[in-house]
Amino acid sequence: MSERTLIWSRWEFEGETPGARSRHGLARDPVNAGIVIFGGLNWNDRGRLLGDTWVLDQSQWTRVITNQSPAPRQRAAMVHADCLDGVLLFGGQSRGPSGLSWPLMNDTWIYRDKQWVRHSRWFSTTPAPRCGHMLAYDEAQGVIVLFGGISSGNSSLGDTWIFNGRAWKKLVTSESPPARRYAAFCYHPRLHGCLLQGGAQDDNGRVMYGDTWLLREGEWISLPESFETDVRDDHGMGFHYTAQSMVLLEGLRTEREVLTLGKDEWNCQVMTTWHPRHQCSPLAWHHEMEQLVLYGGEVRHGGPALSETWGLQWV
Repeated sequence: MSERTLIWSRWEFEGETPGARSRHGLARDPVNAGIVIFGGLNWNDRGRLLGDTWVLDQSQWTRVITNQSPAPRQRAAMVHADCLDGVLLFGGQSRGPSGLSWPLMNDTWIYRDKQWVRHSRWFSTTPAPRCGHMLAYDEAQGVIVLFGGISSGNSSLGDTWIFNGRAWKKLVTSESPPARRYAAFCYHPRLHGCLLQGGAQDDNGRVMYGDTWLLREGEWISLPESFETDVRDDHGMGFHYTAQSMVLLEGLRTEREVLTLGKDEWNCQVMTTWHPRHQCSPLAWHHEMEQLVLYGGEVRHGGPALSETWGLQWV
């Protein structure tokens, strides 16, 4: 019997799709077993900010019209959350009234039953406005974790926050990753914690990371050097539940590469088919199709935006 492997396949649709975009939110819908997309940026249309919501079932993309919705934005963070029976979106970068400024936000939204609801804006504490930050759902603890991002002063952040479905709380740990933006962040069921990989300290690539950290039971753990990769940022990462492996993409790397996490190191995955070389597009698990889904992204910073849907299947 031949060994099973991961294969990329492009999904084709007869109907309308979300269109070209990057720096958007993409997450699994825990109720409807599909994928949810919100917002982003379309470089093909003079950098137009997007504020639309789309869902993907097994056969088509459908635009969802809601009673209220987050403002158009880029580089927000979005993640599924079983504790909410929905999807949480936090922060991001919008465009000011003049069109020249790019203010950061720290609003909290929940997508559930095909509606967006803004969570109470009167939190006693809440993360500062930011973009380029990371969210993961800690399945073991039943909470959402936020890490890092970019501050209003364009500095990288290194704070950790927990959202339990009712309120935000800053997490103080004995050790934590260096401040960064554009990292990959995802829950790892076998490690019983949230895995943080890579990222950058600034937008110019002067300091980039290839390290891997694990947040488990409220404490950050720096994983050994065998878990390090080449430096990368703006890359997708997701746990493939059928293959039972964490999958890491290349992001800003020039080579096409897919890494999977073994017992104590990242391994280069041999691929017979490839997704487009891209960045600024997250991965999300599609439960019904049993595939990691990738949508859109951009070829390089400010480069053409893509509008393709790709699935990573275990065959």
